[in-house]
Amino acid sequence: RRWAAIFLSTSDGDKKMITSVLLPGLKDKDEGVREMTAITLRHIHQYPELVVPAVLDAWASEPPESVAPMYYAGAVCVFGTNARPWSPILVKWIGTNDFGWWKDKQMWTLAKIDPDAARPLFQLRGGVYSNLFWEMENHPHQQTQKSDLPPAGKHPATTD
Repeated sequence: RRWAAIFLSTSDGDKKMITSVLLPGLKDKDEGVREMTAITLRHIHQYPELVVPAVLDAWASEPPESVAPMYYAGAVCVFGTNARPWSPILVKWIGTNDFGWWKDKQMWTLAKIDPDAARPLFQLRGGVYSNLFWEMENHPHQQTQKSDLPPAGKHPATTD
C-alpha cells in the first residue's frame, strides 16, 4: 500500500480521482502508508478543499509517538495560504514539540501558509532565523515569495 501511494503520484490519470483514492490512506493503520500518502498528496499539490480538511482530521487522530504529522505539514504547505486553517495547529505544535528539527520544519510550513502567525515565532527564535530568511529572500529557487516572509533584518554580511 505504501508503494501504491507513491506510484499514484507519478500517474497520468485524473488527479482529482487519484486524490480521492488517496485520502483514506491518511487513516490507514500502517504509519508508513499514512506517510507515503501525505508525500504523494504533496507531489500532486491540487485540490486544497479536499486535502487540507482530510489532513487536519488525520493529524488529530495520530498517536503522540507518530512521525506522520511531519509529513502532513509538508502535504499542506504546498497550498500556501489556502492551508491557513492549519495555522493554529502548527502554532500549538511548535509550542509543544520538543524535537528541534521537527519544530523548524513546522515553522517553515507556517511561514508559507500564514506568515503573520509565523513572524512572532521566528522573532522569538532569534538571529539564526533572520539569517535564514535573508538567504531565502535572496535565492530565486526558493518557492516562498519575499512578500510572504517575516522581516529578515540585516544580514551580517551586509555593510552600510
